[in-house]
Amino acid sequence: MKKRPLTTLLHGTPYFHAFLAVLTFNFVIILLISVTQSLLPPEIPLFFNKPYGDKQLASKFYLTIPAFISLSISIINLIIITRSTNKFLQQTLLGTSVTITALSSITILKIFLLIANL
Repeated sequence: MKKRPLTTLLHGTPYFHAFLAVLTFNFVIILLISVTQSLLPPEIPLFFNKPYGDKQLASKFYLTIPAFISLSISIINLIIITRSTNKFLQQTLLGTSVTITALSSITILKIFLLIANL
């Protein structure tokens, strides 16, 4: 079997443009968090499943955790889609990537609007 270059492989992938949009959106969110670090206090409430108080607080750099997790899951899903021929699996993985990206973006936006010094 002849190996194809990565760019050729990805452009032939079903839903490539949708995944490109998801990956771009994740990178934009990470970039926006990095640019707006000066508007954030030193500690932010990130771990809402812990008891109220200091245990919920984390350094402001941890705000990128949801975006990096979303980006990682999207990349893994894209790799699986390139190897799969099952249409249902491809659509499910795309839907999962879009949903996780949307939920992590909403989480980051809500935290940012809660604590940013605008």
